Amino acid sequence: MVAGLAVLLVVVAATVWWRVVRAPERPGVPADALSPAGTSLPDGLVVPVGSRLVGQPAATVTAEGVPGWRAVLLVDDDPLRAWRSLVGTLDDTLGLSLDTSSVPGCTREDGLTCALDVAGSSSSGRTSLVGARIERVEGDVTGRWTIVLTGEDGGTTPPGDLPSWPGGDVPEAPGARPRPGTGEPLATETLADRKDCGRYVLLAGSELLVQYSRGSQTGGFGVLLRVSSEADVAEVAAAYAEQARQHDGPVETTTRRTSTATVTRLVPPGGAGGHQATILAVDVASGDDLIYYDLLND
Repeated sequence: MVAGLAVLLVVVAATVWWRVVRAPERPGVPADALSPAGTSLPDGLVVPVGSRLVGQPAATVTAEGVPGWRAVLLVDDDPLRAWRSLVGTLDDTLGLSLDTSSVPGCTREDGLTCALDVAGSSSSGRTSLVGARIERVEGDVTGRWTIVLTGEDGGTTPPGDLPSWPGGDVPEAPGARPRPGTGEPLATETLADRKDCGRYVLLAGSELLVQYSRGSQTGGFGVLLRVSSEADVAEVAAAYAEQARQHDGPVETTTRRTSTATVTRLVPPGGAGGHQATILAVDVASGDDLIYYDLLND
């Protein structure tokens, strides 16, 4: 009996050692960067059940000067559950009369593709165009599906006919890679040219929270970064703009202020024969500053 107890203790000790010392860290976003389902979003929306908000939404402005916003959601487990809840929220808030039972906007392309662009009027009378995309990004650090939401003032076009999910199994979420340290690649699987992994790296004063996009059809990335409390978000964003510079010339800068943050949009010279970057520096009145960094292959 004593021998059996000794064997049991060895097994328990080995298991604890494996989990503490050798087992990989569970993928995900740091808990203090997440807000739960039900958290308010712009245009009267809320974070849908089955997902959580990463950071906070960023105010945006288009090249034509139209104001809008962007938010990134981390899916907890089942992407279809989160998508169905999101569609219900959009339907209730914007008065769209969608068939929420059919999981509209989802197809089996690439295993699972969900996307829609809808416009309607909220209870406040404000008209909004809202886009939603579900993303499965290989090489992300979270091991999760993500949902990217965008909003834009104006728009009254109805959603039209949307495809419906035909049923079947949903692909597994992508495997997670270790979070990069300073000087290590922001993205590893979505850059068309592998040597670019050594150019587009994490800069001092920032932390990678999630890669939410694969860039354009020919590659790139979209990443959400959190700026450390010791760093200045404007300086870190300017450094990323220099990292993404393709040509000589000034960085185009536009600033938009809201009640909760000041958002500066930086567009370094880019285009033909390379990439085009857009960087949103979110200077939050209270809480963590953020950077949305999008790089699209030309």
